[in-house]
Amino acid sequence: MVNQDPLPPSFDPDKESDKFLIAIKKRASKNFKRTKKDPLENAKHLAYWQYIYGREDEALETCRFLGLSEFEGNFNLWCWVESALALQSRIMRMRGEKKEARQCLKRIKDAGFVEDRLKGRIVGNYRECIKRAIETKDKTLERDWNMLALEELCFIIELSKPGSAAAFEEQFSTHLSRLRQIVKIA
Repeated sequence: MVNQDPLPPSFDPDKESDKFLIAIKKRASKNFKRTKKDPLENAKHLAYWQYIYGREDEALETCRFLGLSEFEGNFNLWCWVESALALQSRIMRMRGEKKEARQCLKRIKDAGFVEDRLKGRIVGNYRECIKRAIETKDKTLERDWNMLALEELCFIIELSKPGSAAAFEEQFSTHLSRLRQIVKIA
């Protein structure tokens, strides 16, 4: 299957030397189609891994690309896009570009799934799952649960009222550090 969308440079695996990020980029760009769950999920993972690797500009480019997607009433497909929009909001907010950050959050809220997403949070359960992964020495499972917690915390932080997100910021930093250790990012 051929890509239907021209992919941004941030998807190009030839521009990256780290093998893990190359694999993520290949998975994200393979058969990319905005109307399919797996390609959108892989592309959303790419944005977060670029952020974890300290490549904010690439992460922002990937998030903006995913933010072009529109889904009417399809919660499953929208989940991946709104996770990218939450990360885009975070990056823009940290850079002091609050207007663009607010636009990302407005898109998330306008889609109408915020309550569903907040009610379905797994953040309360992630500690137990990570603990089990560590006990069984399953680095892949530990990585996946840390990533899921990071994404969920990003979403919660961005949608929280100012001041109430501080408690989640420390958890976000902890998971970010752990993911960098797992894939041995200096």
